[in-house]
Formats: sequence, C-alpha cells, structure tokens
Amino acid sequence: MKEKRTNNLTLKLISVALAFLIWLIVVNVSNPDIEMSVTVPIEVRNADVLTSADKTYSLDEKNVRISYKIRTQFRNRVSASDFSAYVDLEDYSITGAVPVYTSVLNGKSNIVGSVSANPLVVHVDTEDIQRKRFDKDSGNFTAITKGAVADGYAPGEIETETDYIYVQGPVSEVGKISSVGIEADITEASEDVSGEATPVFYDANGNIITDTDPRITLSRESVSYRVPIYKIKALSITAAVSGELAEGYEFNEVDCSPSFINVYGPEEILDEHNTINIPASELDITGASRNVTRSVDITAYIPDGLSLAEPANEITVVAKIRRIATVTVTTEEQENETDGQEVNIQESQEAGETEEGTQHVQETSQAHETSAVHETGPDTENETAAVSGGDTQNDSPEESSGRSHGL
Repeated sequence: MKEKRTNNLTLKLISVALAFLIWLIVVNVSNPDIEMSVTVPIEVRNADVLTSADKTYSLDEKNVRISYKIRTQFRNRVSASDFSAYVDLEDYSITGAVPVYTSVLNGKSNIVGSVSANPLVVHVDTEDIQRKRFDKDSGNFTAITKGAVADGYAPGEIETETDYIYVQGPVSEVGKISSVGIEADITEASEDVSGEATPVFYDANGNIITDTDPRITLSRESVSYRVPIYKIKALSITAAVSGELAEGYEFNEVDCSPSFINVYGPEEILDEHNTINIPASELDITGASRNVTRSVDITAYIPDGLSLAEPANEITVVAKIRRIATVTVTTEEQENETDGQEVNIQESQEAGETEEGTQHVQETSQAHETSAVHETGPDTENETAAVSGGDTQNDSPEESSGRSHGL
C-alpha cells in the first residue's frame, strides 16, 4: 500500500515537469522575444567643461537610435520616453569623439533587454564664443514701425526701453548677423501705441534671418517700446526778399510752391503755429531784372518740436520782378510845335503861371500822369498813349494821382 502511494507521487512530479515544459514551449511560441528600436535626442551633460573655456560646441549627430529586445506581450508598454541617450563632455578629448551612453527609464528595465545605441560614438565640434553689442549709436540696433496709421495722423519716433542688446554665440553664426531690431505694428493707430517685441536678426541685405542657430542667445528676450501718434496740420508758407533791383525795375510779389505744407507734432505746439516764414536771406534779388527763382530746404524753418509729414522738403520760391512804367506827356505847346504852330505863353499872376511854373507842371505830369505810357515787364510789350498838356493843367491833384495809380 505504501509502495503504491510512492509511485503515485513520482507520477505527479513527472506530470508537473511535463506541464512546465509544455508551458515554456507554448510561451516561446506564442509570446516570443522581439527586437524593437526607438529614436531619442542626445542629451549633453557637463557642457560647462567647454563653455567655461569660452567655447561653444555642436554634435555631428543630434539623435541616436536605441535598439532593444522585449516580449511580444509587452511591446505596447514601452516607448521612446522610456529611454535616454547622452554624452558627457568630460569625456571630450582632442580627437573630439565621445561615447554615447544609454539608460532605461520608468522602471522598464525588467521587461527590456539587450539595449544598444547607434551610433555608439559622436563627434563634438568646438568653436570660440563671441559676445557682440548691437546699439543705436552704431546703427545696428534698430526699432521700426510697420503698417499705416489712421488718416490725418503721423507716427513719431519709436521709443525703446533700451538702446542696445548683446548677442552671444559661435563666431561663425554671430558673424552672419548684420543688425538686430524690433518691429512695432501701428496699423490704423490714432493714439500712442506701446507693447513688447521679440528682437529679430537681419543679414547684410536687410533680410530677416529665419534659420537662427539655437546656440545664439540674447541679453534680452523682448524689448518694450512706445510709438507716439500725432495729428497732422497744414501750415501756410510765406517768404521775404532782400537786395536792390536793377534800375528801372520793381518788386511785385513772392510766389511759394507749394503754398502749404503738412507737419505733425505735439498738439500744444501745433496750436501755436499757422505759418512758416522763409527769411529774406534765402531770396536775394540784388541787381535782378527778371524773376528770381530759388529752391529752399524748408526743414531748416520748421518750428521746434514739429516735423514734416511728407518726405518732400524742397520749396520753390519765385520773386516776381517787373519793369517800372515810363510816362511821356505831350503838352499843348509840343502839339502846336508838331503842327508847325507857335504858342505864346503869357505870364499871368492870376492864373499862377510862369515859365518856371509851366516847366514844373510838365515834370509833375511826366512823373504822375499817364498820357503816353511805355511799360515793359518781364512778359509785357511797350504801350504808348498820348495825353494833351492842356488837360494836364486842368486836372486836380487828386484826379492826376488816381489816373497814375491806375496804370
């Protein structure tokens, strides 16, 4: 009886062993080990080994491919975030080659195995670091506006919280940057605009550099700005002349083209001004016998605190010159002489006429009365009219003066 029980135990052990073997066979057939891979970025550790020596670096490979083995049933439980790959710059040598290390994260090391990286070694390129200052005084730090303000307004000069900025990075990359600047959008603005803008880099042709090396750093990530917006006002333009004209000519008037110009600035200053006066020193007509034309840079005469609202700054000023009218008076005596007749001039105290008085009347008539007029201006022909001397003596001074002004 005892022997029978012993034999049954042996059979049981054999059965368990066979079952385990069968289970192993089933597991290996239905849930085998498979090889998988993921791509992960390469982390750099102990970078200060180079940066403390004023060096910057770059890797010839930015990513590494990690291969591993895992049971089929666990394949969906592992991703790229469960692995890391890194290089340690303490391993850096003159050859520039450093090994790539890998590790399994998040407790997944118990279900993955045979972990390896490709490539196993990467090359580290080093370069000197440059720190360059860009400032407004040098013209390589700029602040500009984009867009157009509302009608009747003009933007003032953009103001920034700083006049300079530092750029740091590899010498070769910093050398590509010609200037740094910010842009402020003022589209349809009718009042002051303020905000913050991220600096952008420009090349030598003034184009924005879009593919900036990530190793480039700025002393400021953003710059605050303010753009004053001013009203526009039209001011009339007047001008004076200086100097003496040629004999026989007189000054008529000054014509300015354009006669108005738009300016902008603080409202309290705009309210104080309605005209811009061009001084006589700009228009010298000494010895002139025809119109005098000058081009004047109006910016020199814009009132303090105001600016031109348009790019054109040249004003054309014309001093108009004309010939003085010449008067010829034919007396009754001269008419009679022309007809071959003689006239006897009688002295008369009652009439107040003397030979000297007659001469005085003739001279006065020649200066103020228009009996025969010879007037020549820059664009006119001579005109002649004859007036009787007898009529001259009968006219009152008021009538004579009125007729002279009418010429």
